[in-house]
Amino acid sequence: MYRPHRSYDIAISTAILAILLLLSLLTGRADGAYPTGCADLVSDGGFEAGGASWTQYSAGGFNLISNFYPHSGQLGAYLGGANNADDRLSQAISLPSGAVSITLRLWWAMTTTDVGGGLDTLTVSLLRPDGSTLATLATLDDSATVNQWDELAFDLTAYAGQNVILRLTGHTDTQYPTDFYVDDVSLIACAGSSPLTATPTVTRTPTPTPTVTPWKVRHKSYLPQIVR
Repeated sequence: MYRPHRSYDIAISTAILAILLLLSLLTGRADGAYPTGCADLVSDGGFEAGGASWTQYSAGGFNLISNFYPHSGQLGAYLGGANNADDRLSQAISLPSGAVSITLRLWWAMTTTDVGGGLDTLTVSLLRPDGSTLATLATLDDSATVNQWDELAFDLTAYAGQNVILRLTGHTDTQYPTDFYVDDVSLIACAGSSPLTATPTVTRTPTPTPTVTPWKVRHKSYLPQIVR
């Protein structure tokens, strides 16, 4: 298959970034979530559009977008929640070569019926376009504090100029399932002199403990056909 010259790719990526940054200046967010000169490359990172921009796969046939326990808004991602879960949310993203910083941020929480810990996992990873793993950014598990939203931040500047797939994967074992929740995902690319910088630590913000519905409620949101 013909592949354009690398310099052509860079020119296209730089042009895309310029357009995104122009749009961010024209439609800047009132909440100040990212500074002037930066743009969010993730589409529907808050899942308020029902996850239309995300590719869903669930071995159990479940809808991975839920209103059960969002971090903000009305909807969020819900992975796991059943035995032998294999749930995946993916979105293809072009990381502009002209960016001086690229930062991935997301919020996650979990609740579990497991008492051992460490057997049910939520993985945040970057894939190449062919589906192979480029980087595993985090592997989170059911030993974390339950019903507490944590923010994660990752510096992805080293991957500038690459086409990647951002993937969230929830796995559970054969018993005592764990519910993993993800919300408010952003991937901020900056071209200004004061780029957004990823923080090396997890910011923990206590939230009121929700009224947890038994995990079997998960089975009520069945998809007749799994989206691959």
